[in-house]
Amino acid sequence: MAEINGQDVSVARTLTILGCGTLGSAILFGLLAGSAQEKLHDGVSKEQVNGHNPPKLKAGEKLLRPTHYVACVRTQKSVARLKHGLAAQFQSPIPVRISQGDNVSAVNAASTIILGCQPQDLDMCLKEDGLVQALQGKLIISILAGITIPQLEYQIDRAPSVERSSSATTIIRAMPNTCALHNASTTLLTVSEDYRPSAHTLAQTKTLLSSIGGVHPISPAQMDPCTALCGSTPAFFARIIDGLLDGAVSLGLKRSEAKLLVAETMKGVAEGLMKGQDTGEVVETVCTPGGSSIQGVLVLERNGMKGLLADALRAAAGANGTLGRQRGADV
Repeated sequence: MAEINGQDVSVARTLTILGCGTLGSAILFGLLAGSAQEKLHDGVSKEQVNGHNPPKLKAGEKLLRPTHYVACVRTQKSVARLKHGLAAQFQSPIPVRISQGDNVSAVNAASTIILGCQPQDLDMCLKEDGLVQALQGKLIISILAGITIPQLEYQIDRAPSVERSSSATTIIRAMPNTCALHNASTTLLTVSEDYRPSAHTLAQTKTLLSSIGGVHPISPAQMDPCTALCGSTPAFFARIIDGLLDGAVSLGLKRSEAKLLVAETMKGVAEGLMKGQDTGEVVETVCTPGGSSIQGVLVLERNGMKGLLADALRAAAGANGTLGRQRGADV
């Protein structure tokens, strides 16, 4: 039986998404799109082939992108949703198996598990007969909002199961956003402060997640505020754009045309910021003395736009922390 990094080839190159809801589906579709767009060299990304931050690995170790996926869902409605979405966006054969109600076999089939169930459903998920045992020796990438690595370790340790395997289970916490669907996610990545995964495991995780966008390592303490900043703000931005579109329609523009103009303008501002431009510089450059733009900015200031956005971000970050505290795990 052929092996890679000590694992059966089919298992080593299979990824299971345990809970393929909105975010899980965005990740799945992004990974599939990224695989279709990129020319890989033995499963390694173009950046690594070109020598950009090449990972330090032991002799014989390889970084592999998944070639097969298992998407776990609970309802027939979700099965239909995934089938329709996959058929609409990708050509056959699509390397995805949709699993309904058989999480154990789905986990056994893969080396890497993306844990994507709802945080409040974690207990029920882990209580499935044989699931905790199946997770032994796997790389678990948790995308559960508000659930820390120690809390997840506690939940796995206390979940009823057969005798534990001696193989170590590695847990890494990641938080992509739904822009993964367009390979434009801002993905946060953190590891346990007490136990750091091996260089190979970290490199493998970064290689996987980099195919759906940028990857940003942070400390565990930064996860809740950064999750709000990166995970919640796409909804904030969409609401801001909605307001601008309403204004554009009132001025006689078609909403569809205005949407493209606003999106392209926001993209231009974002590119400037990523190149080091300051937000104040953007405002100063646009708002010439006595011009029209400063009149609009003054309306925003009088209505407390900056304070409102800051409050919204703090509320989202606070809710993330509450999700974790509601677990009730004394860790």
